[in-house]
Order: sequence, then C-alpha cells, then structure tokens
Amino acid sequence: MRILQLNLNHCEAAQDLLCDTISKLRIDLAILCEQYKNLAPPNTWLADSDGQAAIWVHGGIPVQERPARVDPYFAWARIGGIFFFSVYAPPRLSEREFSALLANITEEARGRRLLVIAGDFNAWSTEWGCRETRPRASILLDSLALLDAVLLNTGDVPTLNGRQGSSIVDLTFVCETLAPRVKSWTVSGRYTHSDHRAIFFEIEDTGTSTRPSMRQSCKWNARTLDAGRFSAAMSGASVAPGTAEDMASSLMSVITGACDASMSKVNPRRRRELVYWWTPEIADLRRSCLRARRLFQRSRGRHDKETHSANYASARRLLRVAIKTSKRRSWRQLCDEVNNDVWGKPYRIAMSRLGCPQAKQPSSPLLVRGAVAALFPRVPSGPALRLPRRAEELIPAVTLEELKGAQSRIKERSAPGPDGVPNMALKLAVATRPDIFLRVFTMCLETGVFPSGWKRQRLVLLPKPGKPPDEPSSYRPLCMLDTAGKILERIICDRLEAFTERPGGLSERQYGFRKGRSTIDAIQDVISTAREAIAGKRWYRGTKEYCAVVTLDVRNAFNSARWDNTLAALRRLLVPDYLLRIIASYFSARVLDFTTDEGLESYKVTAGVPQGSVLGPIL
Repeated sequence: MRILQLNLNHCEAAQDLLCDTISKLRIDLAILCEQYKNLAPPNTWLADSDGQAAIWVHGGIPVQERPARVDPYFAWARIGGIFFFSVYAPPRLSEREFSALLANITEEARGRRLLVIAGDFNAWSTEWGCRETRPRASILLDSLALLDAVLLNTGDVPTLNGRQGSSIVDLTFVCETLAPRVKSWTVSGRYTHSDHRAIFFEIEDTGTSTRPSMRQSCKWNARTLDAGRFSAAMSGASVAPGTAEDMASSLMSVITGACDASMSKVNPRRRRELVYWWTPEIADLRRSCLRARRLFQRSRGRHDKETHSANYASARRLLRVAIKTSKRRSWRQLCDEVNNDVWGKPYRIAMSRLGCPQAKQPSSPLLVRGAVAALFPRVPSGPALRLPRRAEELIPAVTLEELKGAQSRIKERSAPGPDGVPNMALKLAVATRPDIFLRVFTMCLETGVFPSGWKRQRLVLLPKPGKPPDEPSSYRPLCMLDTAGKILERIICDRLEAFTERPGGLSERQYGFRKGRSTIDAIQDVISTAREAIAGKRWYRGTKEYCAVVTLDVRNAFNSARWDNTLAALRRLLVPDYLLRIIASYFSARVLDFTTDEGLESYKVTAGVPQGSVLGPIL
C-alpha cells in the first residue's frame, strides 16, 4: 500500500497538484491536513468535522470501518486491516486543548491492533531533528506512548519551508507491530505548491496467510495477444493419453504456456488516468516553481534573497493561473464532448464526482462468511448415484460441430475464470487444435468425470441496490468458472436439451430458461386466461368467472436445490446413463473460493448449481 502524507495549507493549486501526484505515482491512500475543500465521493474521502484533516482512499481499497461520530482536528478509518488517523493540531490550540485532542485520539485508538497516526502536530523536538524542544512535544510523546507508537521520521530534512524558516512538524507514528512492514519512508522533494513537503512511505503485505491459495484472475492482458505466436505454441503441443483429470490438466498447461508465449502479464496495480486538465505547460511551470523555491531557500541570509523571493512568488502565481485557465478550458471541452459521446469521459468524471463508483464487494470476514453460509446452505447428500457403464452402452463421441457450436457461444469480452485465460485466447486455441479438445471432452463423457479444476468457482457478491449492506440477502452470488469447463458444460447442456425438450420432457407451462420461451410468454398466458374468465356479461348468475393468481417464490433456489432430487428428475426424463454420470460428477466435490480482509478462503458446496454456469439454468 503506497501512502502519501501532506499538509495542503488550504491551497487550491496544491490540492490540484495533489490529484496529479496521486495518479502519476499510483498512491493508494493520502493522509491530508488543511485541505482546500473536501472532495467527492464521500465514501473515499473521510474528513473531520471542520475540514482540517482528511483521509483520501484512491487505490480501490475498501473502507472497512469509519467513525459513527466525526470529531474536530482528526479523522480515522480502517482500511486494508489498518487503522489510519489523520491529525491536524493548529498552533492556536493551548497546551490544555492540545492534551484534550490527543486524549480523544488515544481513546479512539486504544485496543486497535494496527495503527498509523500521522499529520501536522505543530510540535517541535530535537528527537525528530528540530533545533529545540517545546512543551507540545512532551505531551505528544507521552500520549502516544500509551499506544506503543513508534516515530518513523528520520534525518533532519524539514517538512515545512515557510517564510519564517524551516521546521519538522509533519510526523508519522505507527504501532510497534506495524513498524517492520513500513518501507521507504521519505520526505519528497516533489513540488507541492504548499509550504509543506510531501511524505511518502509504503506498508507491505505480510504475505504469511496460511489459507488456501486462489488462482490469479485476469493473469494475462488480452489486448496484447499475438495470434501468430499463440497459434504456433498450440500447434506443436500435445496431450498424452490418460485419465480425464490428467488430460484436462495437461490441456490447460498447454493453453497457459501458449498464453505466456503470446501475451504480457497484467500489471496488478490499477491503471489510473491523468487529471483531465493536465498539460505539458503546467508540468514545465511546476518544474520552474521547484527550481525557484530551491534558489529562494538557498538565498536566505544573502543579499539577493528579495530577488529570489520575488521570482518564487512570480513562478507560483504563473502556475496557479495556468491551472485555473486549463481547468476552465478543459471544462468547456468536456461540456462540448457530451453532445458527441454521452457515455464518454464527461460521464465518467461526473459520476465519480457524484459518488457513484462501481459497487464494491464486501470484505469484512464476518459479513462475507455469513453471506456464504446463508447463500450456500449445507444440505445433507442423498445416496450416491451408482450407474456402472454397461458393455453395450453407446456413448457418442464429441463431434466437431458440437465443439464449434459451443465455442461460438463464448463471449470474447466477458471476464475470464479463475485460471485467467482470456476468452479470445481460448477460442483461438479451439480453432487451432480442435483435435485436442475433442479427445479430452470425449474422455470426460466416456468415463463420467467432470475435471475437478473446472468445478472450482470464485465467488463475486454483487450488492442489490437499495438493500442494507449488512444482510446476506442483500447480495447476489455470482460464481466465476473457467471458460474451458463452460465449453464442456455447453456440450452436455445441448445433449441434455434433446431429452428435456422432447414430448414428455419438461412441462409446457415451464417458461424460464428455455429456447423460444420467456417470462413474457408466461405473463401473456396469465393475462389471456384472466380475460377469458371475465369475458361474460354478468358476475352473479352470469357467464363471468372469478380469476385468482397465486404466486410462489422459492428462496435461494439456485444454491439450495438438492443434487439427488435433480438426478432423480433427470432419470424420470429417461436421460441416458452417461449424461447422468457426468452430471453427478459435475455436482460432487465443488469448491467455492472467496476472499476477505483476512485472506483467501474455501468453502465446500453441497447443493445447488453455480449462478454463472452454463448447466445451472437447465438443471
């Protein structure tokens, strides 16, 4: 986690430059004091009650906890499992008021396991490089000693360069347990347009989780796919005969090897765009300001101090004017772009300001585990299906037409499964070496084995709009599956529909999840029945009839349907034994992977079908 700490000195230009710095340096979290104004959206900008201290979450890290009551002079939040405090203690506070502020902070922080307390304390001490020690420093150290806090400031580089001189007033404290994870704490020389200098540091992940690992999602950048290299890598590959599990594993090794040879890996850090008003002219003026500031600081006590001071003030003024001019011009351009592209850049900027980011998944361990337990209930399994293959049983091999039909249903722009193989790469693999896929899928059907790697599903919890975020029913579970397994599911599904759609198969009153039918057809059926019932002349002793509509909703049907009941229903539909065997294998030993703030976890699924699968709806 990359962190920036800065006092903005209530300067508009400083806050504008901060936005550019955060984007360019990929800052995940900013600890700010004396902000010019609070930025939106409020779920990523956490400020105190009087706009003196703030925490800006900019790296997509969820805010796990925030105070119910907002206090003056400090703000706090739990982010990434760490409690961050942003503090601004103005010089006007008396020693008693300063002590009261620190008492509030220590009371709020007491019992927190991982702590970062940073900000502008306006306290001077020789312990962190000042020329003298003042009473505030003793009060500060005595208060934070109760929290076992360690000071990160090192050296004598000033964090404040004011007209009255330089000093070190911006301090960073962390608890002793967190200190070993803090790397590269430094006072930056980057120009901020504030009297204060920015502080940068990183907090490393422990990387010591003993929980089961999950295959990385979005491992390759599909936009860099070299089709020629991918096809060449696939052309020379082979899959040795063996069990269905071994052949499927070998097939995926071949595909991932071709991906490595033809695509670059995705940068795990989120790509961030520059601020919309940034120009090369502003970059040049920023460098001029930095150069003028250095000359001014070095001229103190010399005869040319006033000249350098005037040059520095002039450079700052030019930078402020350039930023305001560029923002006005860019704003007019954005307004003009709306007429040409309603959903383009102006729309994205406006929605980000209105606090309408993409819905984020919950990450609290208690909430996620509770949601998983509620949405994927434990259901006792019935007796195992025993259908040994008979010698005379005919199992049709997978045909090229079936394979191409399943491949054509893959959407190239859809998200890949847990293995990270892009869909366009998988379609190219099928087109290049269909023979390998035909052998592997045929072996699966003949042995009645659905490979375990394709049964592992990654959970995505989609929040339902307008629902309370602390209830499991407020989330819709979507299961991400490997696309190669979905191709096999499609082949099984197409063969299964031949029996469910024939006479004597599914009821004519079943509208959902069927070709040529929809819930609209069901609504029209209800309306026509009602109209026919009331088509007469009189209600009492006439030809008009009463019509009642009874509705029934099966709660969480997708995830709680019993596997033994589904297989029994398939047997009643006279589905061939080889399809029953592979569907029974498809059900068994399913594993759900999900992530919380404490790491990656797995959950054994005992009922239902994955929402997001191909076979799920028909089953």
